[in-house]
Amino acid sequence: MILNPDFIKNKYKCGESIKNYLVFQCGIPILSHDGAGKYYFSKSEKLDKCINKIPLGIKIRALFEKI
Repeated sequence: MILNPDFIKNKYKCGESIKNYLVFQCGIPILSHDGAGKYYFSKSEKLDKCINKIPLGIKIRALFEKI
């Protein structure tokens, strides 16, 4: 896991509810995270497909998270 993701250009930032979906349902590994509840993933085709298929309940929950 990368501790400082600032120098990585192709990354996707999300909160905990989307992180849980991407890790546990899609099997995509976490690139990095910080203490403020932000999680980073490396952009890929698999990530794009999973993001497009996120269930509505998780999308609504993610609206109330601070990113």
